[in-house]
Amino acid sequence: MARSKTEASDLFFVPLILFMAVYFSTYGSHNFADLIDQRQDAPSGASAEEKAADSSEGWFEIKSRYFTIYCEEATNINLIGRRLGRRALFTSGIYKPNPVSAPPQKVAYRMDMLLERVEEMLDMYPNLGRINVKIFKDRKELNAEYSKIFGVHADYKSFYIHKYSTIYASETDISDSVMAHEMAHAVIDNYFSGLPPEKIGEILATYVDLHLENE
Repeated sequence: MARSKTEASDLFFVPLILFMAVYFSTYGSHNFADLIDQRQDAPSGASAEEKAADSSEGWFEIKSRYFTIYCEEATNINLIGRRLGRRALFTSGIYKPNPVSAPPQKVAYRMDMLLERVEEMLDMYPNLGRINVKIFKDRKELNAEYSKIFGVHADYKSFYIHKYSTIYASETDISDSVMAHEMAHAVIDNYFSGLPPEKIGEILATYVDLHLENE
């Protein structure tokens, strides 16, 4: 007998809630915070397109099916590609890259593969448009950008700004885990008619990160 949509949803969320309960009771909230790469709502001001245009000087651009990726010129694209490819992914329907592709095309393919895996895990397929990604050389520069946008100091590995449809990361900390977590925020925030509570978004994004390799 086919399961109803409600029953299928319960099969996903009940184990997830139990998992989070066990996690908190075992490790405490301070360790959970280490997994969190902030989802942020930016102050009023520039649009996503205007913020992307800010990246033109001193950056090079990579375009994939779903992303426009801006890499600071000082970044090592080969290193970024290796860090994005550490974990095995199980996904269906993703196009296959040319085996002799240059490093930028390999990064583009891996980013698309990660997003399709995230959507598959969440069973959420919202209209995302094109997502911007800004990759800084190091965490110091990343957090200088955060301070520039929000006017406060921070120490984050990455963050996502829904208004700008932009994920921010650095060569220092980038990985498939970090990017999948931020992509999950983008998917979740665009799936619902309004932004979900931040804690719910964090629970789902962390679930994606921890189970990225599961079949």
